[in-house]
Amino acid sequence: MNIKRFFLTSLIFIFLSTSLFSGTALEDFTARLENYSAQLNKVIPNAATEQNVYSDAWIGNFFPSSPMHYAIGIEGGLTQLNMEDFSSAARKIDIFNVPETFSFPTLGINGKMGGFGIPFDFGVSFFTFDTSKVGRDIKGLDIMLFVLGGNIRFAVLTGQGAWPSLSLGASYFYSNSSLATSASDSSMNFRSEVHTISGEVQLSKKFIFVTPFVGFRAIFVKADTSYSWKSASPLQNGGTPVYSSDGKITKELDADFIPQIFGGLGMTMGLIQLDTNFSYDFKNEIWNGGVSIRFQM
Repeated sequence: MNIKRFFLTSLIFIFLSTSLFSGTALEDFTARLENYSAQLNKVIPNAATEQNVYSDAWIGNFFPSSPMHYAIGIEGGLTQLNMEDFSSAARKIDIFNVPETFSFPTLGINGKMGGFGIPFDFGVSFFTFDTSKVGRDIKGLDIMLFVLGGNIRFAVLTGQGAWPSLSLGASYFYSNSSLATSASDSSMNFRSEVHTISGEVQLSKKFIFVTPFVGFRAIFVKADTSYSWKSASPLQNGGTPVYSSDGKITKELDADFIPQIFGGLGMTMGLIQLDTNFSYDFKNEIWNGGVSIRFQM
């Protein structure tokens, strides 16, 4: 009798342990997807602010603001991205090609114009990239990114004599992106739609052909990142097999802003301007870096 009771108790313990473990595993899997979705809602706005960065605090003129000044060029940047949650979740559904670290790339064109009797300049930038169009992934990831935006900067100090140039500005960027991976019959996909609004102050000073600059941004974000997955081998949820699921993480536009410092160095070679820049998001500890080359006059 005692032996039967022992075996019955053991079977109940094993059953309960397996059910609890399976439920916890699925909850951990979902938590990692949600954590990564929330991280994308922070990283993509930082990547967007790498667009249309000029070393000169402004390229217009103070009153009177003629003649016209303008610039057009190309730019590229990288934004630090922690992939640990993505990579860990992918391994649970037998996808082993997702790296734990990754630098989110951007590459686009920009233009800026100032003058016309007004003491400000305004610029636009555009970027689109899709690995499916070129038939290759990047480190096992299929990436699509579209960014369109612009900014305006008002002149505060003109940079005359020993004084630096100083501007106050505002920008808006719309970003649409997807990040996906797959192996056999398992797959995972993240899609993001992000609106990035920022206010900024920038200080610069030109020394012959070199222009160092520094500034600060307050970044406000409205973001939606949805995720979906499917697996050839089910994940257990309290004894119920789950082959696929989806979810969504939303960041509403509110007074909670991202504080970001930025700076860099510009070099003037006739009508060609070469700029390098960096930025750091104090709140989320995200580094960004970029370089641009343009025709400017």
